[in-house]
Amino acid sequence: MAAFSGVDGTVAWTSRTSLDATSQKVKSWSCDVGTDELDTTDFSVTQWRTWISGVSEWSGSFEMNFDADNAAVVTEMYGASSSLTLTMDGSRSISGSAILTGVSFSEPVDDIVTGTVNFRGTGAPAFG
Repeated sequence: MAAFSGVDGTVAWTSRTSLDATSQKVKSWSCDVGTDELDTTDFSVTQWRTWISGVSEWSGSFEMNFDADNAAVVTEMYGASSSLTLTMDGSRSISGSAILTGVSFSEPVDDIVTGTVNFRGTGAPAFG
């Protein structure tokens, strides 16, 4: 199985303002997809629990080098439901509707200021 390089990754966020990885200096992204586990074990069990799948969700974050150019974009995106596309290796992607749920900033003395944008998907993601 071939590995993918992170060099060609992108983030595209479309709401009132479009964010793209190049103009907004996005440097990494992560996405978690999961499903709740519902315990169906009852008194008839002899040793092993039984489970069924429940509700699924997806969420994640992207980190950007923070500067005056993207400060306004982050402010305008906050709380908006938007179209989000996360691309790896220039072609494979995860996309769907998402809500920006928070932004955290880091200002280390020995590095540049970064902003980490957190999002939660609404509805099922598409894998391309």
